[in-house]
Amino acid sequence: MRRRQLTIGVISALFLSLLSGCGSDDQSASNAGSAFDNLKEVVSEANTSGSEGEPSSWVKEKEPDEVTIDWAVEPFLEVDDIEVEDACKDPRSKEVAFVKKNDLYGMVRYNGLYAVEPYFANMTPDPYSLYNEPEDGSGRFCAHFTEDLKFEFYINDGWGSPAGNVYYYNMTDHRLYLSAYGIESAEVSAPVVVEKAESPGPDVLEQQQLDGKGLFGVADNKGILIECIYEDGYCVEGEDVTYYAMKKNGKWAYFAPNGKQLTDFIYDSFDEHFQSWRQVLTFVSGVEYEDHTMPYLPTEGYIAVQVDGKCGYIDTDLNEVYPLGTFEDVRPVHGGKAWARKDGKWGILNFPTKEVKKVEIRDEDYFQLNSH
Repeated sequence: MRRRQLTIGVISALFLSLLSGCGSDDQSASNAGSAFDNLKEVVSEANTSGSEGEPSSWVKEKEPDEVTIDWAVEPFLEVDDIEVEDACKDPRSKEVAFVKKNDLYGMVRYNGLYAVEPYFANMTPDPYSLYNEPEDGSGRFCAHFTEDLKFEFYINDGWGSPAGNVYYYNMTDHRLYLSAYGIESAEVSAPVVVEKAESPGPDVLEQQQLDGKGLFGVADNKGILIECIYEDGYCVEGEDVTYYAMKKNGKWAYFAPNGKQLTDFIYDSFDEHFQSWRQVLTFVSGVEYEDHTMPYLPTEGYIAVQVDGKCGYIDTDLNEVYPLGTFEDVRPVHGGKAWARKDGKWGILNFPTKEVKKVEIRDEDYFQLNSH
């Protein structure tokens, strides 16, 4: 990202501009009927029992132009990108999204109004901030959106560099390990994506050696929930309802919280998708973080999906909400709303509230059980 020199005069002017750019919540919304009008359910309710069976494909039943789109705000915003977190419970994600225009970042509300116009060269989701970093090292000028949903503007000397954690499932002793600042034994409250590994001897912690195999699955302290046979994996640690995305032959499929495969391997990553530093993920060894692209995980029972450049939405019951090709780009649902791009412009969609059922993980869902 470009670095920009800030003078005191520029900072003062920018501060006033940012304050004036904080939008109100008043804007008329155009509704075009229910998102489910004329939509046909194409797959029965997902089998969440963990039993054997083939996953169902998403079969497109209708052409995109036959679909009634429920716009909260019709497409009007012409920007390079809208960047949104997925699968997080941060209340700020329901209030604003990051917006990118001419390589500068701002924040936009879910009524279509700017909270902070695109004046900043950098953004970070943790802390929820925009910032410019002068080349002379005089301190970052920051616009920070706080957890109590207020903006703070200040000069900051900088933040530390957070690091993602990598979990391993060691096939030698059938235990879970964490590699962050060395190898340590891991205790997790919910299953996580793991890389299959083997140790040269029984005492991993003493030897500090694990041989990663480049194969990924899902496991916790009880055992393996999704077999370690995939190219990559993605999940969020510690969520009450945790879905997983696993990658095979360059394509992604979705798995239920109990490890049941829900879809075929047909979905693509989103190039502009970012992960919050609060999210713990596993990534392929040697792949730079910024080059590690992901699909979106479910939010509020809906999934923003992409196949061969065609975008739409499904839900976690495997119903087709918007067919592939309805939109040119899509973002996850937060607070019953989601950004989507159509005809080159971004608008905001309405989504009905869905009851997201918690799926219990049973002992029989594991590939193997371990005694400790």
